[in-house]
Amino acid sequence: MRKLRVIAAAVALMAASGSASAFSSASASISSVTLKLIDLTPDDGVAPSFSFIDGENVTVIDGWVDDDSRETPGIVRTDEVLAGWLSASSGVATTPAGNATATWATTSDSMTLSAIAMGPGGEYNWNMSTGPESSGEYWLRNIQLSANSYLAIELAYSLDVEASNAIPCLANTFCSNAPLLELAGASAGMSLAYSYSDDGLSVSYNRSAYADSLLAIAQPAVQAGSAYIDAGMIKFHEFDQPGVDEAFHEDGVLRLAFVNASDSDQTARLRVGMSIWGQGATPAIPEASTFVLYSVGLLALLGAVRRRRLGETASN
Repeated sequence: MRKLRVIAAAVALMAASGSASAFSSASASISSVTLKLIDLTPDDGVAPSFSFIDGENVTVIDGWVDDDSRETPGIVRTDEVLAGWLSASSGVATTPAGNATATWATTSDSMTLSAIAMGPGGEYNWNMSTGPESSGEYWLRNIQLSANSYLAIELAYSLDVEASNAIPCLANTFCSNAPLLELAGASAGMSLAYSYSDDGLSVSYNRSAYADSLLAIAQPAVQAGSAYIDAGMIKFHEFDQPGVDEAFHEDGVLRLAFVNASDSDQTARLRVGMSIWGQGATPAIPEASTFVLYSVGLLALLGAVRRRRLGETASN
C-alpha cells in the first residue's frame, strides 16, 4: 500500500512546559584593596608616605538593564559619578516587567556588582570603576608617592557567571527566528601608569593586571518532529537535542607596584574597575494561540486520514 506522508509542525514543545526557567546571572566583586608602603632608604630617617590627589579621584557606576517585552518595553539606566576613591554607594535597578535586575555597592575597600536576567528580552550591562574619571588620559594622575618609596598595590577579586536555558524551542520555528542564547559575563582589573625623570634617572611604567574574563553560554534544548500518515494511521517522529548550561567561578589576586627611586615625590595614575554583562533571550512558552495552530494542523491530518479511508472504501 502506498504510504502517504504529511509533514506537520512540531508538537513536542507541548510536553515541555515545565516550571523550570531560563536565566542569566553574573557577579563581580573586588575586596581587600590594600596599598602597602616600603622604604627604599630606611636609614635616611624619612618615613615613606603616599596620598590620593584631591579632585582627581572619582567612583563611577554606570550601566543599564533592558526589557524589550512587548508589554513594558524600556531601558533603566544609571550614570553615577561620586567624588573620591571608593566612595560609598549602593543601589538597585529593575526593568518595568522585572525581567532583569542589577545591584551594586561600594565601601572604603570593596566593590560589588551583580545582575540577573530572566524572561524574554532581559539584558544587563554594568561597569564600576574608581580612579581618574577618564580611562584613556595617560596624563591624569591621582596618587602621589614620596621619594625613595615602593607602593605595593593588591586587590582580591571574585567572579561568578551562570547561564541556564531550561525552556526548549521548536526546530525550524523559534530556534531559527530568535537568538536563543543565554549569556553571562564578568571581568575585573586594574591599571597603573607613571613616568618621571630625576637627576638623570628616567622611568616609564604602564601596566595592567586583569582577571580572566568569564563567559557562560547556554543553548536551548531543541524538540521537534513530524507527523505523517502511514497505512491509515497518524504516526509521529520526534527527535531531541539536549540543551547546554554553563556556570563558572574564579577567585584571584591582582598585583601592581609603584616604585619611586628618585629623590622627589612622584605621581601616578591608578585605576580599578570591573564589569558584568548578560542577556536572557529565551522567549516565553508559546501562548494559547500557538497551541491552537498546532491543533489545526493535527485536525488537518485527521481530515486527510478520513478522506483517504473514504477514498479506499469507494474504490472497493
